[in-house]
Amino acid sequence: MVRNGKSFNMLDWDEAIKKTADLIEKSKEKTAGIVSPFHTNESNYLLGLMMKNTLGFLPHITGEEITYPTGFRISADRSPNLRGMNDVCGKLEEDLSSIIKTRDICGLYILDDGVDRELDDRWKDILARMDFVIVQSYSMTDLTKLAHIVLPGLAPLEREGTMTNDRGRIQWLRPSLPVMGESKPDWKILSWIRKAMNKDEQDFTEINEVMKEMGEVFPAYKGLSFFRIGPHGLSLNGKASG
Repeated sequence: MVRNGKSFNMLDWDEAIKKTADLIEKSKEKTAGIVSPFHTNESNYLLGLMMKNTLGFLPHITGEEITYPTGFRISADRSPNLRGMNDVCGKLEEDLSSIIKTRDICGLYILDDGVDRELDDRWKDILARMDFVIVQSYSMTDLTKLAHIVLPGLAPLEREGTMTNDRGRIQWLRPSLPVMGESKPDWKILSWIRKAMNKDEQDFTEINEVMKEMGEVFPAYKGLSFFRIGPHGLSLNGKASG
């Protein structure tokens, strides 16, 4: 979807990918990527490749850590993939607001996590400074409503990929619901845009191809496959978790 005043016009995927790639290219490397601890390692990795000069993240969502008598634990970090996001994205800017000013960033590409969080004044200021905001999301959050282009990705229960919990255990995220409407896998959308921006880039057709390349860049993830991870997960030390 592309903004038209206070509403959005629908585009087919070819048009949406072209408009997105054109905006990013015209910014001449002045677009920052915003990765998400709610997205898979593969999607975060690909956005990191696209926006390797400047990468940031939305405010973390935290709570109290809870451990039940059975040993079941709910981490204080309420996002499922903060460890993985930090592992596969390279350098993430802690003070994004300052970086945006010093590097004259004019656009954002955001992997929205679908959480309707209240944005603080710092983030409101960042968004107000942008010439354009591209949001990849499955939900019309307050952040998505501010976008110039919205790219419909998959909901969490429709996704497949990997996540890494706060104890370094890689888990296989498997879809439990069929994909609805015209939404596409988030990693595939990112792969299309990379290809549209540079025809020499690899066009990933399977998520296993993304996992393989990710492992070549980040050795802790080398040799990963859904078969190796299995239903119980795999620790970054290579041992299966029970």
